[in-house]
Amino acid sequence: MLWCKLKLNNDTNEQCYLDLFDAVPDSIAIYEIVSFDSIRTRYGGNAVSFKRREIQSNNYLFALCGKTDSTKIFYVRVRHSRGTQLSVSACTLKGIVEYKTVHAFLHGIYFGVMLLMILYNLCLYFSLR
Repeated sequence: MLWCKLKLNNDTNEQCYLDLFDAVPDSIAIYEIVSFDSIRTRYGGNAVSFKRREIQSNNYLFALCGKTDSTKIFYVRVRHSRGTQLSVSACTLKGIVEYKTVHAFLHGIYFGVMLLMILYNLCLYFSLR
C-alpha cells in the first residue's frame, strides 16, 4: 500500500486532472479535504468497473480541482498486490492529450518497425527455402 499527500495549486484557468498511468493497481482512493470537517472520497483501480469510473479512459483519470487559484490538499492511497510502481502526473486536459498523442505516435513507429522486420524475415525465409 502506498500513501501520497498532494498539495496542488492550480495557476491555470483550466480544470486540473490527476493521471495515474503505466500501472494496474487493485484499488485507488483519493481523499480531498473540502473543509475542516468534510472529506470527499473517490475510488478507482481494478476493483471499480470501467463503466463506473469517474472519467472513462484507459488510464486512471480523476478531476482534481476547478478553475481556481486556491490550494487544495489530496491524499492518494494505492493498493497493489504485486508491488507498487506507478507514474503520476497532475495536468490539464490539454497536457494529457498532448502526452497521449506523442505516446501513441511513438508506439506506432515501434510497432511499424517490428512489422517491417517480421515481413523482411518472412521474405528471407521463403526466398532461401
